[in-house]
Amino acid sequence: MQSGQLRTPVVIQEPTKTREADGQVTYTFDTVRTTWAAVLTNVSDQVDEDEGIIEKDRFTLRMRWMPDIILTTEYRLLYGSKVWQIIGTENVRDRDRELLVDVEEVA
Repeated sequence: MQSGQLRTPVVIQEPTKTREADGQVTYTFDTVRTTWAAVLTNVSDQVDEDEGIIEKDRFTLRMRWMPDIILTTEYRLLYGSKVWQIIGTENVRDRDRELLVDVEEVA
């Protein structure tokens, strides 16, 4: 991986669960780190939801592997005003050098 290709700054946010007095669970997100990534692909899907057909943008990002953060689907990424929910990750060839992260834009 060439570091010059990592041109997109993204903010990694970790969720914190809080249980309210009435039993409802709420999530807040705390910034863990800002890092650089490369946006590799952009796919738009039409998804049939309760509100009707919604277009969702999905992206694959490449970033450096981070030994101190294990990204899961509970984490999210911020890019400018966009919020991306992580839908999958891959440690490329299990070499602990490069991470592919699949995300979709949250409305």
